[in-house]
Amino acid sequence: MSSRGRAPDGGARLKTAVIVAGVLVLLWTILPFLLMLWASFMTESEMVGGLARPIAILIPYFTLFQSVGLLGSHVGLILTYLTGITPLLAWILM
Repeated sequence: MSSRGRAPDGGARLKTAVIVAGVLVLLWTILPFLLMLWASFMTESEMVGGLARPIAILIPYFTLFQSVGLLGSHVGLILTYLTGITPLLAWILM
């Protein structure tokens, strides 16, 4: 029998899952830490101006998801993450 088309064994899947989880945890902890460190050097007026942009993006998301019925759903969460992280990843990978 060939191994083509067969799923990897449990050990390989566990190893892959641990590696992916480790990378994601590092990305989701180091990046916010660096952003908070950068924000700690900002003045109050720079911080208030910096908060206006994310709020201006979130309001259309909320109204769109509410009107389409995606508010509080997994699909809405996935779409939000994909549209938020894809430009950042494209820029990083250039």
